[in-house]
Amino acid sequence: MKFLLRSFSYFIVFILAVLLFLPKIELFNLVEKELEKNSLIISNEKKVSQLNGLTLENADIYYQEVLSANIEKIDITTYLVYSKFEINNLIVSKSLQNFLPRNIEKVEVDYSILDFKKLNIKAKGKFGELFGYVDIFERKLKVELNPTQFMKLEYRNILREFRLKDGKYYYEQNI
Repeated sequence: MKFLLRSFSYFIVFILAVLLFLPKIELFNLVEKELEKNSLIISNEKKVSQLNGLTLENADIYYQEVLSANIEKIDITTYLVYSKFEINNLIVSKSLQNFLPRNIEKVEVDYSILDFKKLNIKAKGKFGELFGYVDIFERKLKVELNPTQFMKLEYRNILREFRLKDGKYYYEQNI
C-alpha cells in the first residue's frame, strides 16, 4: 500500500513539475510557425509566461499579409484535464466588418478531456452573446446567437447566414 501511495505521489509531483516548468513561450513560438504555414501571423505581441499558462498582450493578427484584427489580451491557461483560451477586446479590421462584428469584448474557447469531442465557444460583445461548439471528430461547428437590437440593425448581412428559430439565431458549418 505504501508503495502504491508513494508511486502515485511521485506521479502527481512529476505532472505538476512538467506543467510548472514547461517552456510556454517556446511552445507558443512553435505554434506561431505552424500558423504561418496557413498565412496567419501574430505579431507585435508581448508574451508573459505565467505559472499555468501564457498571456499575450496587444497582438496584431494578419491573414495573408493583411491586418485582420487587433487583440488587447489573450490568456492561455492549462490544467491537467482542462485548457482555456480567452481573448479580451478583439477589434476586427474594417475589411472584415461584413463577416464579423467590429468589436468583440470577450471570446472563450475551452477544452476538457472529460468531454474530449468538443471545443466549447462563448463570445460576448455589443452584438449580443454567442454560444457554440466545434465537434472535433465530426468536424462540425454549431453556434447559437442571442443578438442585441444593435446587431439586428447594423449587421443584417451577417444574420442572413444564420437560421432564425424561436427568436434565436443558429448557424451550422462543416469545417
